[in-house]
Amino acid sequence: AAGEQNDTKLSCRTFRELLVSAGNPLTSDCYLNLARAFINTDDCTHLSSLLKEISESSLPCRLIVINRTILAFAESRQVNKVLMILEQMREWKCKPG
Repeated sequence: AAGEQNDTKLSCRTFRELLVSAGNPLTSDCYLNLARAFINTDDCTHLSSLLKEISESSLPCRLIVINRTILAFAESRQVNKVLMILEQMREWKCKPG
């Protein structure tokens, strides 16, 4: 829903809530919905904040989450955002698994 409306802030907030409250791994649809929210914008402020928070978290699956996020952006043909995520990971000294 939030992803379909291109509401990046709401999409990031929803993704964060699902991530911390889900007892099971998130489905690929969750990642794709997050990526779709960013299709029509170049403003990745909320995405950067979300991914930085995940990379610094104590979640045991944090690298899997970041990798699946990168995959979702790649699958939705947002190559520039994939490159931006990888560059930020390098700056954060966070390596993809």
